[in-house]
Amino acid sequence: MKVRRSQRARYLVAIRLIAGLLIIAFIFYRAGDLREVFASLAAVKVPELSLAVLCLAIAVGFNALRWRMILGEMGARISLGVTVVGTFEGMFFNLFLPTGVGGDAVRAYRAYDAGLGVADVVQSALIDRALGLWGLSLFLLIATSLSVFANSDILGTSLIGVASVIVAGGLVAALAGRAVRYEFESKWIDRFRDLVINYGNVVLSGRFATGILPVLLVSNAATCLSAWFAFRSVGVNVPVVDASAIIELASLSALLPISVGGWGLREGVIVFMLEEVGFSSVLATAASATVSFTVLAVGAAGLAVWLVYPYRGGNAVQPEPEN
Repeated sequence: MKVRRSQRARYLVAIRLIAGLLIIAFIFYRAGDLREVFASLAAVKVPELSLAVLCLAIAVGFNALRWRMILGEMGARISLGVTVVGTFEGMFFNLFLPTGVGGDAVRAYRAYDAGLGVADVVQSALIDRALGLWGLSLFLLIATSLSVFANSDILGTSLIGVASVIVAGGLVAALAGRAVRYEFESKWIDRFRDLVINYGNVVLSGRFATGILPVLLVSNAATCLSAWFAFRSVGVNVPVVDASAIIELASLSALLPISVGGWGLREGVIVFMLEEVGFSSVLATAASATVSFTVLAVGAAGLAVWLVYPYRGGNAVQPEPEN
């Protein structure tokens, strides 16, 4: 049975790798003359591309702050440095591990290595992932409503509808966390119940509105600015709200378990959306490539962090609460 599961897992990884490569190949095929694409990339504006990398790195930093605040609401104490290291290295592993939650496991282990309990680190990582999805959807909802895509009957309505469902679902889950108090015979159901309860406690806490939510919005704004600068670096000048809608949809699509790290899906959505607003396949493909470079650059920083900061080995002593 274990052998079959192992084989099935390898097949799924291979399928996801092939799917991502096929999507990327199709993007380049549709672009037509690849020499024009590479010419656009060769003429990239370095200052704008550098700002794109900087903004994405800032977004990851705010994600680390959000995770620390979530841990604080759960009664756990951890330094910002540990969450920054864990979040950056987690981004790298999310991009290149065949599972969509590999990065979450890596950063959870980083927090565990710093002295936190298993339940706290696992639940905090899952809650942070859920809030990340919720914030992404909220930003997608706002950006799409203000963008040129709002004028598209099918596309705009679909994006607003999907984002609204996710945002509403996150709020309903928080309310459910406050209501559910039953104990079950299954320990796995009880663990899920505890997760929902902690999620509800975090979202409905006073600090969510005054701290976690603003940080969540700032990190998404930085991500959107990163895409806007990346687009501008190859001459794709779109309003910032349009760039925000595009990158948030691309990020949401990259979460689908179709390719490894969302590669291909993210780029495909960017190309499709830019073509929808009138840009050629060549420019749209070049713009998606700049976003890929930005993601790779910050991911490489995550790899460097992982290599430079070794684990302490074992579960360290719980740090003292801050004054």
